[in-house]
Amino acid sequence: MHQITVSKDTLREVKYTGKDGNPAVLLIQTAFLHTFDRDGIQEEFPSKFDIVLPRGVTTPFAAGKYTLHPSALQVDPKTGRLTCQPLLTPAAKPVR
Repeated sequence: MHQITVSKDTLREVKYTGKDGNPAVLLIQTAFLHTFDRDGIQEEFPSKFDIVLPRGVTTPFAAGKYTLHPSALQVDPKTGRLTCQPLLTPAAKPVR
């Protein structure tokens, strides 16, 4: 399972003008995805990416380790394309 690391609980604001002409703001948080190569071996360094918080959500993810929630991946019924929503689940702590 892919692991996602959120290192800071800070948000970046991107202001823009919506289709209706009103000002709007995107809230963006930086995270890191621990990826694997074609042979299933974890890459040495994670890949940085941005999470755009859903409309109405203003609370950032707390710093920590996460995995994708099973419902984060869906197929769009109109386009047939795979979509990924920013639905994160805190990673289980390893058993000692």
